[in-house]
Amino acid sequence: MNKKKINKKKMRRFIILPLIAIAIMLYSTSEIISYTFRIIELNKEQKKFSQELSELKAREQDLKIEIQKLQDPEYIARYARENYLYSKDGEYIIKIDDKQTSDDEANTSSNIKWYNYPLPIAMLLSVVFVLFRNNNIKKAKQKVLK
Repeated sequence: MNKKKINKKKMRRFIILPLIAIAIMLYSTSEIISYTFRIIELNKEQKKFSQELSELKAREQDLKIEIQKLQDPEYIARYARENYLYSKDGEYIIKIDDKQTSDDEANTSSNIKWYNYPLPIAMLLSVVFVLFRNNNIKKAKQKVLK
């Protein structure tokens, strides 16, 4: 009877300890995987922010150059004439609207895209229809032959 009790205790140990070990391994593996994904995500963010930083530094350089240009009175006069429609004596100003031309180009390109879709869709549907019809004809011939 003593041997049976020992055997039962050993069996319990052989069942419980591996289950605990497996649970610990699963938990550790899941933590490692989650940390790995977090590291990958942080690396992506770091790349994005470093790119943004370089863009901001370039923008800062552009603004410094603009500040230097704005110290020149001739540049200020030309800038005001171009952007705010100031003119010298005897000058005529004709403003051409850039928005209107870009809107016209956008409308024509969107129309072209719309017209490109019906033909491929019709071709695809006709191929599917032919394949479906051929399959039905083959099935009908097989039924007739049997």
